[in-house]
This record gives sequence, C-alpha cells and structure tokens, in this order.
Amino acid sequence: NVPEDLHEVDEAVDKVTGIIIATFKHIRSQIADQAGLFGESFFKLPMMRRLEEDMCRIELQDHHLEVYVKQQQEHEEDLAKVNDALKDVKACLEKLRTFQASKGSRLRS
Repeated sequence: NVPEDLHEVDEAVDKVTGIIIATFKHIRSQIADQAGLFGESFFKLPMMRRLEEDMCRIELQDHHLEVYVKQQQEHEEDLAKVNDALKDVKACLEKLRTFQASKGSRLRS
C-alpha cells in the first residue's frame, strides 16, 4: 500500500524505505546463514580432516618416548601408593565405626 499521489510523496518514501530495509534484513539474514554453512563445509571440515591425517603421522622421538614411559610408570607407582593409603584409611575408618558402635551400645545400657 504505497501511496501514489503527489502530496503523499513523503509517506511513500518512508514506506518504500521501510520495505527496502525489511528486504535487506531478510536477505542479509539468509546470506549470513549460508556464509556460516559455506565456511563450515569448505574450510573447517577439510582443515580438520587434514589436521587429523597430519596428527596420525606424528611419531615421537625415542628420547621423548622414554620420558613419557618413565612418567607413566611414576604415575602408576604414585597411584598404587595412594590406593594403599586409601585402603589403610578405610580400615581405620571401619575400626572407628566398630569402636563407636561398641561404645554407643555400652552407653545405652
């Protein structure tokens, strides 16, 4: 409903401007959505595939491998020590609960 009379030119300009802006927003939104998909499809996915291939070809040098193996062994030893300590703590806790239960039943009598 764009006015066509000469005395309504200002109103017609405002309405046409509004229609153009609304059309521009819609087109921009559609293009922005497609640009994201375009970037994902033609840039990011191929780059990730190449990166994965390159990373699969990486090999550790012998001295790095030795360091990592040593670190893993140290971590396994630490884990074993912590597990032993945890067993000791659980045993102490169980003794305390048993003691508490025996003292609690004597106090009630």
